[in-house]
Amino acid sequence: MKAGFFLGKRFLGSTLYPENPSHAIIRLKDQAKGAIVRKATSPSKRNSTRHTGLLGESLASQALQKRGYILIERNWRCPQGEIDIIAQDGDCWVFVEVKTRHGHTAGAPEEALTEAQLNRLCELAEIYLAERDLEVSWRIDLVAIELGPKDTLRRLRIITGIGID
Repeated sequence: MKAGFFLGKRFLGSTLYPENPSHAIIRLKDQAKGAIVRKATSPSKRNSTRHTGLLGESLASQALQKRGYILIERNWRCPQGEIDIIAQDGDCWVFVEVKTRHGHTAGAPEEALTEAQLNRLCELAEIYLAERDLEVSWRIDLVAIELGPKDTLRRLRIITGIGID
């Protein structure tokens, strides 16, 4: 299905790809450069991803509390990014990244954390501590969650001290 519209003085064509009508993807192409200008997914797909993330963070929070962590904050944000969970494990402050996946189609959740993301988490932790004038020991933990059908918990793994050599 083809359509088009003008943005400023440039004509943008769009193509609707109805491979899956419930998750239609609209790709807008700049006719002069052939580049994708915007990609829009259906609201149901965005809500599904958000739901999975929120469910994962809730499951991670419960598991950390059962292990004795004291939760300080969830979804702390600053202009540089976000930390999913901030907690204390004894005297150590812990900055937790939660990765949640449905099955193995996108790979294991542990594999989803890149080196760039880990570096960003370290920077965010330093910003958080500096804003509060805290000089404490800290680390970054990863909670990897795999969900089964109907959002059932298939596997939850807490990996402490990621990125420490």
